[in-house]
Formats: sequence, C-alpha cells, structure tokens
Amino acid sequence: MNEQAPASQGTQVTTRRDGSVGWIALDGPDRFNAIGTGTYTAVASAIRELEQDEAIRAVVVHGTGRGFSAGADIEEISGFTQRSDFESFVHGFTDALDVIAHSPLPVVAAIHGVALGGGLELSMACDLRVATPGAKLGLPEALLGVLPGAGGTQRLPRLVPTGIALELADARDAHFRRARPCSRSRQSPRR
Repeated sequence: MNEQAPASQGTQVTTRRDGSVGWIALDGPDRFNAIGTGTYTAVASAIRELEQDEAIRAVVVHGTGRGFSAGADIEEISGFTQRSDFESFVHGFTDALDVIAHSPLPVVAAIHGVALGGGLELSMACDLRVATPGAKLGLPEALLGVLPGAGGTQRLPRLVPTGIALELADARDAHFRRARPCSRSRQSPRR
C-alpha cells in the first residue's frame, strides 16, 4: 500500500507496513507538512485501509523533514472564494480526525519539530502522542483571528490540564510550548 495525496493538494501521504505496525507519513517537508484537503482525505483512507489488515496491531503517524506538521494548508485556504469553501474544509478535516479518533487500532503521533494548529489537532486525535525533546506544540490560529476548527478546543482540555490548554491557545502570548518528558504516558479517554 502506498497511497498518496495528489501533488496539487500539497503534502503527500505515504503508508508502509513494518511487521504489525502501519506507518503513515506526512511527506511535504518543503512546506512543513501542511495539511490540505487531499492530505487529510488520504490520512483517513490510510487509517481505514490499515484497519482492514489483520496483521496490523498499531499505527504511527509522523511527518517527514524538520517537523510533524505546521497545520492547515494556508495556501489552499487562501484560494477559497466563498465561506462554504472554508466550512467544507473544516468539516472534512474534522471528519478525517474522527476516523483516527474512532479507529479500533491504537494510533500514535510521533512528533518532532513543530506540531502547530491542524498538525497539533491531528496529533490530539491520536491515542498517544510521543514528542522529541524540544518539539514545539501550539494552536496559533487565534493570531490569524480564527479558532482551531478541527476539534482542538475540545480535545486539548481533555488531554492536558486547563492552564496548559489555555496557554497553548493564548494569542496574546504567542509562544509555543516545548515538549517535555512526562512521568507517565497519557492516552485519550476513549479506550
């Protein structure tokens, strides 16, 4: 299996199997793995396909290049001409993240570099997030005058203490949280 998002949509999505682990790569390092319509559609399709393989016991989602994902594909969004275009994008992205969140397979986000905006939202849809020391996490959408649209405001406070959630989403401060070791692993409450 080697599904890819169309090049016209930005970041490619590739999948591979390594024993019982399915790997999904966001492969658009020249644009920090920006997530466009083709990207989130391909990620959801890859999850569904890996679920059908009885040999697969877990899935790892990761970014190529210098980061996990800088978030939504602003280039694609800037081309929207109607409000309904943006609404369709957000609903599609949210639906794709729900495919991850409801997968019967454990899904792990392997974060390095940055996981911002939609990239952080993608990681929050996973069961477990593992980050390299110094990875930068944040929801900078408020700097653009918008709210995180793909479930970030709902998922974040379920995963971290309220104070940290507010800090990650605070546009006035515009700083990003560095990943740090934690004494125990945290899984989403759905399992």
